[in-house]
Amino acid sequence: MQLTITKTIGKNKYPFTFEGQTLFECVMQSQKLSFFDVHKCGDCGGDNLRLYAYTTDKGGFDYTKITCGDCKAYATFGVPKADKEAVFIRKEDGKIIWDKFESKESKSKDDDDSPF
Repeated sequence: MQLTITKTIGKNKYPFTFEGQTLFECVMQSQKLSFFDVHKCGDCGGDNLRLYAYTTDKGGFDYTKITCGDCKAYATFGVPKADKEAVFIRKEDGKIIWDKFESKESKSKDDDDSPF
């Protein structure tokens, strides 16, 4: 048996398919994808959003994020240590945590201005 759930991220729709022997197993698997549709960037309000995944060079850590194509802000998904198959969006006070993009150039400029 299969269950397909579609999540909307910005203007894009992403179908996720879950398999199990029974409806119960399919639904249990689908609940591990525990995030809701995200229609707009929490920083600039744009809807030019997409899912993005990568593995770091150092440490080999896997990250999945929603990135904004307009302002480059991003929201990071978390994976609990107890269940590596579960996924959630980092939130605080019920709101998605959006991090502003900082280029390496802007970070080095800030470091140059440091009095220390």
